[in-house]
Amino acid sequence: MSDNPWSARALGRRIGVPHSTISHWISTGLVEPLRRGRGRQGHDLGITGLLELIAVRDLRDAGLSTQSIRRVVGQLRDLGEHAHPLAHLVLLVVGDDVLIRDRSDEGAWSVLRHPTQRVMLFPIGDEHRQLVDALPDLASGRGMSGEMAA
Repeated sequence: MSDNPWSARALGRRIGVPHSTISHWISTGLVEPLRRGRGRQGHDLGITGLLELIAVRDLRDAGLSTQSIRRVVGQLRDLGEHAHPLAHLVLLVVGDDVLIRDRSDEGAWSVLRHPTQRVMLFPIGDEHRQLVDALPDLASGRGMSGEMAA
C-alpha cells in the first residue's frame, strides 16, 4: 500500500480536529508523522498517521484523557510488536479501561486498569445462535448434527 503523504492541516479539516491539536499530538509523540515540518510547511502524515489521528480522536471522544491515551500508546509501543500500534491494533474502550486486540488474535488484553490481563471475547451472532439452537440436541444426547452420541 502506498503511503502518500497528506498535510496534517488538511487531515485535521477532514476529520474535525484542529491543526493546533494535531501539532501538539505530533510534538509530544502521540502521533508519528512521515515528515516533520516547521511553520507554514507543516507536518506530512501517511495512512498510518491518519489511522493514529482517528484512533486518538475516537479515544478522546470515548472520554479518555490525553494522559490516559499517552499511557496506552506508551505501553503498546513498549510491547514492540508494532511501530504504529494505533494503526495496527483493535482498541476497545470499556469504562475507564482500554483493551487491545491484535487483528489476528481472538482474545484481548487490558492496558490501563489491569495491564496484560487477558480478557476473553465471546462471539455473539450466527455462531452464538447456532450453539444456542443446538442446546436441546446436546442435552438429549444428540450432537450438533442431530446424531445420537455413542
